[in-house]
Amino acid sequence: MSDNGQRLAAVVYPGADVAGHIYTSTDSGATWTERTAAGNKQWYSIAMSDNGQRLAAVVYGGHLYTSTDSGATWKDHGN
Repeated sequence: MSDNGQRLAAVVYPGADVAGHIYTSTDSGATWTERTAAGNKQWYSIAMSDNGQRLAAVVYGGHLYTSTDSGATWKDHGN
């Protein structure tokens, strides 16, 4: 969550009928955007900077991904 609570980020861990996704919101959670550039993975955790621009997310048992544009694009940093 950003420092003012307007920007949020969440991961959905995949289950039997659900693919893993990253979602972001810029309106305190009223609406959500699926960040398809991040891909469908076993997302485990996510963190956000105070202004919501920088995100870091990890895949269960694997890679670290970062975004510097609020989740529009992602960089894979390996494991």
